[in-house]
Amino acid sequence: MANRKRKRRNPETYKLIVVAIFFVAILAIFIKAPNYRFDLIPKETIRLVYNTEELTTELEKEMIRDEQGEIYLAMEDVKRIWDEDIYFDQENQQIITSTDKKLATMVMGEKEITINSSKVETYATIFEKDGSYYLPIQEFRDVYNIEVNYISETNTVTIDNLEERYLIANSNKTMGIKWLKDTFSKNVDKVERGDPLILDVNQDLNEKWLKVRTKRGKVGYVKKTQISNISTLRDDLTDEKQIAGTVYLFIDEFASPANAPNRTGEPLDQKVNAVAPTLFRVQRSDQSNLRSNIGTAGTNYISWAHTQGYKVWPMLTNPSMEETTANMLKDYSSREKMINDIVSAVLTYELDGITLRFEGIEDTENFIRFVSELSPRLKEIGKVFVLDLTKLENISIERVEKVVDYIIQDSYENSKMVVLQ
Repeated sequence: MANRKRKRRNPETYKLIVVAIFFVAILAIFIKAPNYRFDLIPKETIRLVYNTEELTTELEKEMIRDEQGEIYLAMEDVKRIWDEDIYFDQENQQIITSTDKKLATMVMGEKEITINSSKVETYATIFEKDGSYYLPIQEFRDVYNIEVNYISETNTVTIDNLEERYLIANSNKTMGIKWLKDTFSKNVDKVERGDPLILDVNQDLNEKWLKVRTKRGKVGYVKKTQISNISTLRDDLTDEKQIAGTVYLFIDEFASPANAPNRTGEPLDQKVNAVAPTLFRVQRSDQSNLRSNIGTAGTNYISWAHTQGYKVWPMLTNPSMEETTANMLKDYSSREKMINDIVSAVLTYELDGITLRFEGIEDTENFIRFVSELSPRLKEIGKVFVLDLTKLENISIERVEKVVDYIIQDSYENSKMVVLQ
């Protein structure tokens, strides 16, 4: 049998194969290289993790930790992360903030915080540095309902919102926590079998990769098959409404609280489940800007309404008192005095809430602040806050709707009943 000659490959073919392999390798490096990117945050920088979000690189100012271990966060970062209503009152040199059920102030240089008009001593106070005001964030934990921890091992501060859902799980084995959703990604931390992991509540738990936070404050990803015992330690906090479903509010206006009409035997629309009589007004006075001369007629009206099963959310109005209202709104101490008087009146007369209807307001910013500061004081005692905007324009609905229970926007001049959802 004749020998077959072996076919020789063209040297150019080898070159093309080598070049192709080279470019594939380079492409693979480019694709996978980001998974191994080095951590660019200096070790001396305090890291911030809010729930399961690493926010260190998003801070405008670095956090500060003093010799006593107190953690300070710049006001502009607090404002951006979770409290857009916080501000510094230059006149009184204090920070003012309001949350769902808390109104708080802290004067610069004074080691105390006032929460809902009650003073509490603190270990630290706010201070100014390079044009920024720094909050001792641990002293505000009761205001924001947060838990603040410092992890020295990783120089990390973790802040957990105690009003939000909280999920945990356990590691099935000793493993690395990945920086990205990729098996070949670098490890940001290492956990042992059985170690607890906090899960991001905003993710789909059916996904292959899940976002977690370790006990050392590191945030990364694990495969769902690598964890077990997923459980809920805390659900979102929600408040039960006074009236479930639609509210049919009867607006009952009369000239004087002391001369409230006798409604006994006078049937209202069967749908009515709440009434808003004009029991309170703004007045010009050095003692109080709240006029609540309810008298016997007013108390009888309240008693009648409750007997009928109606919730009583009386109106606070300011007819012909625009200047007095403006002076009250522009100063925090005056706003605080009015708020305290409102809360006191609500408790004294056993009311179920307040309907606020001001007119002639030009200082919309301080009006919104007043609304934001009154809201937590009412919610703290379980009372409803209705905001009537039928006499006002240019009020940001987006800013006020998140702090009040109901908003009246449509005129009710031709009807005394307002439907609220």
